[in-house]
Amino acid sequence: MVVDAVVTKLSFDSGASAWDRFSTRFSALYVPALLAAADIKEGQRVLDVATGTGPSAVEAAAVVGQSGLVRATDLSLPMLQKAKPNVEHLPVSLVAMAAQALACDDSTFDAVICHLGLIFFPTWGAGWTSFGACFARGPAWR
Repeated sequence: MVVDAVVTKLSFDSGASAWDRFSTRFSALYVPALLAAADIKEGQRVLDVATGTGPSAVEAAAVVGQSGLVRATDLSLPMLQKAKPNVEHLPVSLVAMAAQALACDDSTFDAVICHLGLIFFPTWGAGWTSFGACFARGPAWR
C-alpha cells in the first residue's frame, strides 16, 4: 500500500491538470463505444471505476439521466477535485476509492465501466474480482 500511495502521488496526483486536458479529448472518441458495450440505459446505477477527471462519468450521466446515478471513483483526490466542476448538476457522485478494493455492497450497480484505468492496475485480477462483486448482471467484460 505504501508503494501504491507513492506511485499515486507521483503520477496521478501531480498530473491531474494534464490528465484532464488529455482524457477529455481522448474520451470523446471512445466513451460512447464503452457505454454501448456496457449496455448503459436510462435510470441505471453505474459504477465508473478509475474515473480520473470524470469524462466517462459525464457521458454515462447523460445516458442514465436524472432517474439514474453514476458513482465515479478514483484513488487520486486531485483527479476527483478536477472532476468536481465537470460533473456539477449531474447525477454523479464522486468517491475516493481504490479500484482494486471497491467498497460497495454486492449487486449495487447495474453496470460497471472503466475507461483508461485498467492499464494502471498493479494487479488486474484484484480489479476484476472487485468489479464483479459490485455488478448486478454479471461481468461487464463478457
